[in-house]
Amino acid sequence: MTALSGGGDALSQTGKVPFFSIVMPAYQAEKYLDETLRSIEGQSFEDWELIVVDDGCTDSTVDIVRSHARVNGKIRLVSHEHNRGLSAARNTGIEEARGRYLWFPDSDDWFDRDTLERVHDALTTGDFDVAIFGVVEEYYNADGAPVGKSRVVKPRAQVCSNQVAVRSSVLEWERETLYGYATMKAYRRKSIGAVRFEDDVPFIEDFLFNVGFFENASSAVCLDFAPYHYRKMIAKNLTNAFSPRYFEMHRRRIQELRDQLIRFGIYDEGARGVLGRLFVRYIMSALERNCDARAEMKHAQRKAWCRALFADSLFLELVPCADSGGGALITMVARLLAMHRTTGCLVVGRVIHIVRTRFGGLFMKLRYGI
Repeated sequence: MTALSGGGDALSQTGKVPFFSIVMPAYQAEKYLDETLRSIEGQSFEDWELIVVDDGCTDSTVDIVRSHARVNGKIRLVSHEHNRGLSAARNTGIEEARGRYLWFPDSDDWFDRDTLERVHDALTTGDFDVAIFGVVEEYYNADGAPVGKSRVVKPRAQVCSNQVAVRSSVLEWERETLYGYATMKAYRRKSIGAVRFEDDVPFIEDFLFNVGFFENASSAVCLDFAPYHYRKMIAKNLTNAFSPRYFEMHRRRIQELRDQLIRFGIYDEGARGVLGRLFVRYIMSALERNCDARAEMKHAQRKAWCRALFADSLFLELVPCADSGGGALITMVARLLAMHRTTGCLVVGRVIHIVRTRFGGLFMKLRYGI
C-alpha cells in the first residue's frame, strides 16, 4: 500500500486536526469522480481532509485524484496494490484518518454545498457521537438519463442525548432505512474505536459496521435534511445485479438486528412485528431471485427452498408476528408464509419475476414510484 499527498499535508498545514476526515473508496471511478471531488471541494465548510483510497484501479481514477491533489493539499491518495474490496478500502481510510469525525461517501455521488456546514453545526451543538442525515436517491436508466428521484429523510430532527435514547431509536431508524447506511452518517472517530467494516459480506457491510458502532454509542442527532445525492443506475431489464448470497446476507441482517435489540433490552412484541415485516420483504425478493436463470434452480429446488425456510428458527419466530405496516402485498405474502403455503409463495415469486423482467416500467413504478 502506498500513500501520496498533494500540495501538502492537511494536519501540518493547519496545525490542527481537521474536523472531518472524508474517506472515499474508489474503484474504476473515472466516470463521475471529477464531479464528486468538485462537490467536496466546493463545500461551504472548509475544515476537512479527503482520503481517496485507490482500490487497485486500472482506469484514470488515480490521475483524476492526483490532478485535484496537486491543487488542493487537503486531498490525499492512498493506493492498494490490488483490488481488495469496499470494506478493506474503508478500513484503510480509517487508519489514515486524523479528523474528529469520519464520513464515508461513495465516489460516484454528489452533495449539497452546505452538507458539511450543516452537519458540523448539528454535531457541535451537542458534541454527539454521530450525525445521521437523509439522502435523495436519484434514478438513471441504462442510457444515463434521469428518470426520477425519492427522498429518504426524517420529517423532524431528533436528538438522542443519552445511550437509552439512542438504543430506543435504532429500530425506528432501520424501519425508515436510515440505520444501515454508512454514507449518510458522520461518526466521531474516537467512538468508532476498534469497529471496522467486515469483508465478504455483500449488501450488508454498512449495516454490520453500524451494529458495531451503535453498540456503545451514547448520543446521536438525526437531521431533517437530505444533502446526499445517491446515483442509482437501473438497467433496462432490471436484472443486472444478481448474487446467490442475497438471502443469506439479509437473513443475517435481520438476525444481527434482533440480537442487538435483545442486548439492548428492547426486543418486545412491537419489535418482532417490525422485524417480521422487514424479513418478509427480503423473503419476497429472494423468492423472485430464485426464478432468475442465474440461480440455476428448478421448480423442485425452489419448493425445497421454501420448505427449508418454513423450518428456519428465525422465520418461525418473526414471520407470524409481522405487522401490517408494509401495505397489502406484504400483508398477503406474510399470511402465505405464516401458513406455509409453498405453492402460493412460488406463484408470488414467479409473478414478481415476470413483472420485473418483462414489464420493467411497471416494476419501476411499483418499486421506486417513478
